This record gives sequence, structure tokens and C-alpha cells, in this order.
Amino acid sequence: MDAKLAQIREDREELEHLLSLAQRARVKDMLSINLRKLDTEYIVTKEKLDQAQVAVTLGQASVTNTPVGRQLDANPVIKAYDTTIKTYSWDQSDKFVKVFLTGLGDLSQVSPDQIVQQFTQHSVSIRINQVGDRNLLFNIHHTGQPIDPKQSYVKVKSDMISIYLAKIERGRQWPHLRASDEVTQKPIAPPKIDETADPSAGLMSMMKQMYEEGDDEMKQTIAKAWSEGQSKNSPF
Repeated sequence: MDAKLAQIREDREELEHLLSLAQRARVKDMLSINLRKLDTEYIVTKEKLDQAQVAVTLGQASVTNTPVGRQLDANPVIKAYDTTIKTYSWDQSDKFVKVFLTGLGDLSQVSPDQIVQQFTQHSVSIRINQVGDRNLLFNIHHTGQPIDPKQSYVKVKSDMISIYLAKIERGRQWPHLRASDEVTQKPIAPPKIDETADPSAGLMSMMKQMYEEGDDEMKQTIAKAWSEGQSKNSPF
């Protein structure tokens, strides 16, 4: 199971690389859709792994008479499930784009070590663990404009989460928070993925389908990424 999680992460990195090379909004939207599918697959796989680990721990506790075993019985593991936050509002100043997440209940007991934040120049990933029986997730796979990861941060108040994205180009107004918001044409159906197939084979099949069905811009993007990947793997 751990190997599958690692494979999904590698597939996601490959798609993020493609997304960084893509120029057209339509191409970016297709890649963003597949990134979201991989995120969902990762969450489901990790949840199964966590369930298996909890079952083993509880099984060991039930057959032992040691003080550790009794302590586990007295303090059972509280399982939290992942909840992706889809509703938000946002505003901006000359220096920051501010994203506000509300309606999440009481957050007054959230401590800094529960917050996992990751910023890149074009993406945002926020995870707040063990908020009651939930892990709160919020992601932007490709921001509308580049941000400064070192100056971006998260602030949790009693009833709201505020995410501050530092603009690289200060004073520039963002027309969209997400790059995919710029897409106005009919939504594109994501490529079909065989969930029972080997993860690496699934990625290759998805890439092949995107290449065959894509326009010239999409084909050039995929060809460039493939060529760079082969160069990195070459021993010479």
C-alpha cells in the first residue's frame, strides 16, 4: 500500500510538471482535472492504509495485559475522515490575495502543529488535522498568478481560516483565483483511467489518450515533458 502511495505521488509530480509547461487554458484545465483525480485516489488509498494500521493496533491491545494495552483501551483511537473544503471567498490587496474559509465550526482549539501547509509558486495545499472527527483539506492546484511561497501563510481564528497568498507582482490585480477559472468553454471530460491497472501503466495510458485527443499545443507539451524525463533517466 505504501508503494502505491509513492507511485501516486510520482504520477502527480509528473502531471504538475506538465501543468507548469502548458500555456493554453484548455490544456491546463485538462491537467488540473487529472490532478484532482490523483488527489482523490491518494486520499482513498491512504485512508485504507490508516484503517488497516488502526485495526492492527487495536487487535494487539485487546490481547495484551500490559499497562500499555490497558492505556490503549482507556484511550481509543479517534478516527478522523478527510473533508475537502470547496466553498470559500477571496479578496485582494496590493500585496496579498486573501482566501477565507468559513462555516467550519469551532476552531478555537486548533494548535499550530495540526496545520500542514505547502506553498509553491503556483499551488496551495492546506491540511488541518483532527478538527473534531475531520481533517480539513483545501487545495489550489494552479493559482491565477504566481505567488511567493516564503511570504505566504495561514492564520486560524476561532471561526475562520484565512490564507494569505503573497503576490510576486505587487499591485497587480488578479482577475481569477484559480487558473482554471479562466476557462469559459464547455467542460472537458477527463480521460478514462482503469483503476484496477498498475498505477504507472495507468499514467502512461492517460498520457497516450491525452496526446491522441489533444491539439498541437497539448501534443507539444507532452512531447517536451517526455523528452525531459528521458534525459533525466539517461545514465549518460
